[in-house]
Amino acid sequence: MVMKKGKNVHGLVTDVDKNPIPNVKIYDQEYYWFGPHPPRAITDNRGFFKIKGVDWKDRSDVNYAGPYLLTLVADGYAPELITVDPDTLLHEVTMQKGKDLRGSIVDTEGRPIAGATISIDLWKDQNSRVDCSAKSDAQGRFKLTDAPANAVTYSVSKEGYLLAENVTLDRSVGDHKITLKTPITVSGKVLDQQTGELIQRCKVTLGIDPNDGRAVDWLPYFSKKVRSGRYELEIKQETFVYRVRVEADGYAPAISKLIRPYAPDIGRVVHDFQLRKSPPLSGQVSDQDGQPLPGADVYLATTRVNIKDRKMSYSGRNRSTKTDEQGKFSFPPEVESFYVVVVHPDGVAVVDELAFRESTQIQIRPWTSENQQLQLIRRPAPGQLSQLP
Repeated sequence: MVMKKGKNVHGLVTDVDKNPIPNVKIYDQEYYWFGPHPPRAITDNRGFFKIKGVDWKDRSDVNYAGPYLLTLVADGYAPELITVDPDTLLHEVTMQKGKDLRGSIVDTEGRPIAGATISIDLWKDQNSRVDCSAKSDAQGRFKLTDAPANAVTYSVSKEGYLLAENVTLDRSVGDHKITLKTPITVSGKVLDQQTGELIQRCKVTLGIDPNDGRAVDWLPYFSKKVRSGRYELEIKQETFVYRVRVEADGYAPAISKLIRPYAPDIGRVVHDFQLRKSPPLSGQVSDQDGQPLPGADVYLATTRVNIKDRKMSYSGRNRSTKTDEQGKFSFPPEVESFYVVVVHPDGVAVVDELAFRESTQIQIRPWTSENQQLQLIRRPAPGQLSQLP
């Protein structure tokens, strides 16, 4: 085992009158308040601290996420966040006296909400570097002790209400009032387009529509199987614009209209689906000589995929399969824009849904320096990089 010598970080923490502050806890981890994470250092009676063995080489690597940050917390003082410069001999930090941030949480009728949680969402461009949270009492009142001195964005949550995000609160303003809204419920029936009968077994999924040309981001943790032909989903965040997708065996999927919480959609939104029967998306892959190609990886890419060094390096939640001995493959029917992407040690192929409907016969091309690394996005956002072989 070879050990590398790290650098030491020295610091001095004082108040606004330049008096040293002892017992300041210093953390260099995110979410340090979860689990047994002791502080990396604690200031002594003179306000000094020292952190030994910081590996600056690793932190300058492009794969390392961000600079070396330190969170400083002490009872009676507002927290501080500093970026450590390895060339600075002594980091001098001034901490302001702590103040409480107070307020109340109510519903849309002005009634107090007990048990709501308020916590920091974004502080100095960071969302995981300080622990400052509280719950509302029976009168809906809350108090955050030693809140950050500057304006901070908070999130407020309570089961049965929409999550309130990006709530800007400043401890110098006085009491704040935060209103939580009721969730949006999307419900309806899933019908056979031809017969009008309920389709008993299907799957419904909630998705976020970026509303800028990109594909919908379907959320697997907001997906449920339906056994009655009737569905119900609950939207708990107001920040996004949503759609609902319904799938059933033997049918083409269907996608709802845009759902905009409180702009204007409120309460219960009813959306019935009519699904049409549709065959699967089946095709055949051949090699460069036109012979069936077994064992090729095939992707139905409705969102981003990445190829690196002649291999699929990122496929996200896109569907995938392999060709059989006859080079054949099959996917459930699809209504969204897509690429069929074939990756094999001997070559690659990419066709969009228009070309695939014209011919389901796909022939791979040999790998070259131009196609061995690709980013494929069927519906890129403006300015987003997408490369085709």
